[in-house]
Amino acid sequence: MLLRGLAFILAIPATLLPHRLWRRLPSWLPVGAAGFLAGILTLLAGMAVGIPGFLAHAGANVSMANQGVLDAAMRDPTIGYDRGMVSGFGALSIFTFLLLTPLGWLTLYLVGSGGVRAGAAWRSKAPRHPIASSPARRQGSPGATW
Repeated sequence: MLLRGLAFILAIPATLLPHRLWRRLPSWLPVGAAGFLAGILTLLAGMAVGIPGFLAHAGANVSMANQGVLDAAMRDPTIGYDRGMVSGFGALSIFTFLLLTPLGWLTLYLVGSGGVRAGAAWRSKAPRHPIASSPARRQGSPGATW
């Protein structure tokens, strides 16, 4: 029982390898059974990286927009508040975080690949890495040797 549990724990990082390398692993590693948990852990790691990163990014964006409104009001007190773009700029923070920052890219990768792995394992298919096991790589394209 203890050895099976240890083998399962060792199989979790082994599921990160491309599926085509799984047959080279020892037969006592339950790589297929650990695929779902490995996918969920990858997804949770993406959330652990992404949520604090997004909150810091959105806070900085909103703070910068608010400072611009305050600066304009200080220059001309009769200007009033007709700055609808400030709230629109703040609403785009999720897209600017995910598409324009390295931390957002890491979040997209971890959440996306973890979700694909967990979903594939849940459906009892071999959980493949979305990039390393792409169809072009499986059919012997020039970069298929890594």
